[in-house]
Amino acid sequence: MRHVMLAGLALLALASMNCWPCSGPLPDADSKRLSASDFEILYWTAERNEHGTTWLTGEIRNNGNVAAGVELQAIVRDAGGRILDSREFWPASVSNIPAGSTWPIKSPITDKPGGGRVELRVIRTEVWD
Repeated sequence: MRHVMLAGLALLALASMNCWPCSGPLPDADSKRLSASDFEILYWTAERNEHGTTWLTGEIRNNGNVAAGVELQAIVRDAGGRILDSREFWPASVSNIPAGSTWPIKSPITDKPGGGRVELRVIRTEVWD
């Protein structure tokens, strides 16, 4: 009787996890991993508009095997190479960029005058639910 109760509790636990009936192999943990190097910045430009805001425009590609979001960092340096401003942003917000696809980059990065050089890099990825 005790074994039947334990089996019933196990079935109830599986059903509550939306896993009844469970079948098929477990997902491979490596198939869901993505790193910053799986994203490639294809091109970008930084231009100051008539209001004094520098905008970054470009395109990024997800070369990984899973849809994911990506966080970028833009660093604005003055003519002497010192950091004038920086901004972190998610081009696709909380949306995943499909594997093998591209996504536009469009973001304001600074209102500060005196920027001489802009750097752009991928800093983090996230698989959004």
